[in-house]
Amino acid sequence: MRNPSLHITLENLKSVLSSYVTLKDSDWNSILGEAFKLRIKNRTILLSNKKATIDRIQKKLNTEGNVEVFNGILSTVRSLLGHRFSPILKNSRDYEQLKEISNLSDEFNQVFNLSQREGYLDFCKIGIELMNKKYALNKFKYYKEKIFQIKEWEFLIEEEKAKDNLYNVNQVIQNYSELLESKGIQFEIETLEDYVNFIYCKNQILENGAEIKKWLKSQFEKLEFVDRVPNPNQLYGEAALKRYKDSLLTLTKESKNKDKLYDPSKFLEKFKS
Repeated sequence: MRNPSLHITLENLKSVLSSYVTLKDSDWNSILGEAFKLRIKNRTILLSNKKATIDRIQKKLNTEGNVEVFNGILSTVRSLLGHRFSPILKNSRDYEQLKEISNLSDEFNQVFNLSQREGYLDFCKIGIELMNKKYALNKFKYYKEKIFQIKEWEFLIEEEKAKDNLYNVNQVIQNYSELLESKGIQFEIETLEDYVNFIYCKNQILENGAEIKKWLKSQFEKLEFVDRVPNPNQLYGEAALKRYKDSLLTLTKESKNKDKLYDPSKFLEKFKS
């Protein structure tokens, strides 16, 4: 049986009961005190649960709508790439998996603050490119972290362009190429990751107030004894910083030894004796 509840002000309560009882103000205050002890304490929880239910329903409706938008964009991208395929229908066995991929793309959009269409398009393009002509819907899940990583790199490069920092990055690349050429090795940037590695390298060089040539030379010299040249991803990080500091220490010691060797005071002492 339903248990009705009552939410009413004290003045309205007095108005309703005035035709039935006559009470003093102190009595009304006592009634209010006793009623307060018996107040409904889970009203907020009930309202919260109701809101959560509405949110879940709304999210479900939005998700279903998102899946169809994602499905359309994925089909468009695949068509432009010349794929031969049948569209994924709601009664298809792949539709549940499509929902999962659509949710991943929604997460992608939220992380990078992208509009729905722009985000879905980027997610599909990057993912399919990573698959390298071996398309499979479930591979989007496998490549999720890499898709996010590549988009982060794209943002980083755009940020460098906006700050007009690409000159320093190009200086790092040029000096690195020259050091490789001196060893008979030709170098070309082949991947986005390579370019980002040079950005990270540039950032660490500037953070430590180093010269580009000295920093890069130290990386080559310290790896030379193992008959290796540094890859772009070895030009920064703790190990790279240690190689640079060790190189500075070696140069300082060599400089001191030279000062001692050519110290004129040693020769002057001979004439004094």
